[in-house]
Amino acid sequence: MPAERLSMRTIREVLRLKWEKSLTNRQIATSCQIARSTVREYLERAARAGLAWAVCPELDDVTLERLLYPPAIVLQQRALPSMQEVHKELKRPGVTLKLLWLEHKANCPEGYQYTQFCVHYRQWKATLDLCLRQDYRAGEKLRGADDPGDRSGNGTDDPCLSLRGHPGGKQLHLLLGLREPEPARLD
Repeated sequence: MPAERLSMRTIREVLRLKWEKSLTNRQIATSCQIARSTVREYLERAARAGLAWAVCPELDDVTLERLLYPPAIVLQQRALPSMQEVHKELKRPGVTLKLLWLEHKANCPEGYQYTQFCVHYRQWKATLDLCLRQDYRAGEKLRGADDPGDRSGNGTDDPCLSLRGHPGGKQLHLLLGLREPEPARLD
């Protein structure tokens, strides 16, 4: 976490003691009750801003702060292709992320390098919902609903059990879920 800035009064005092009184950094740190590294940091900031003690008393606090703490440089975001298109292209045979990056780099030379291109793709891919929901009726997966087997009730290896003699004189067939026997393992 960055350190909290000193008050402008303390910063002005550091600059005054250094330039007007010619004190050492250690003496300034003791006088202002701050660390020597903090004194050094503020003197370096003043040097980068091109400040001199003759100018400092005339500057107001806002201007002095703006000179000592210039706004951060905002990096321009680089171009990226549509990640949906990249994902779609990766499903084709023989297409790799490296090939897609090379193609993108040829079209956009200031684009990301390969590692960052992959990082952005993986971050985008992590946002996808990869849940596959399948709706089916009970018993449909045991044996196909289109092929319920032989309903003759002749006692063959039929997964349907025929019940005869129930009221109404009709046959009732129940589909039993039978698993195929697993082959014997030789260990």
